[in-house]
Amino acid sequence: SSKSQVDGIVQRVAENMHLYSDVYWHDGDYNRIIGLSRVIVEADPSFNDAYENAAYLLWSQGDTQSADTFLQYGLGRTNNKLSL
Repeated sequence: SSKSQVDGIVQRVAENMHLYSDVYWHDGDYNRIIGLSRVIVEADPSFNDAYENAAYLLWSQGDTQSADTFLQYGLGRTNNKLSL
């Protein structure tokens, strides 16, 4: 169906964005990874790695409140358990 095709395309785009975040990791551009993760989870709310990675980076930068808020946001949008 058309919906399945679109969902598949969106999922592949989210996966490719996630893979590209590795480039930012090696550049030390952690804020860009956080921003990209926010885009990824809007495209694919079940993309748990994006929630976890962004929350870890927020926490490691001393922003525990934003990390917790982002994880809670993810828990409210997915049926999966995030690694807390």
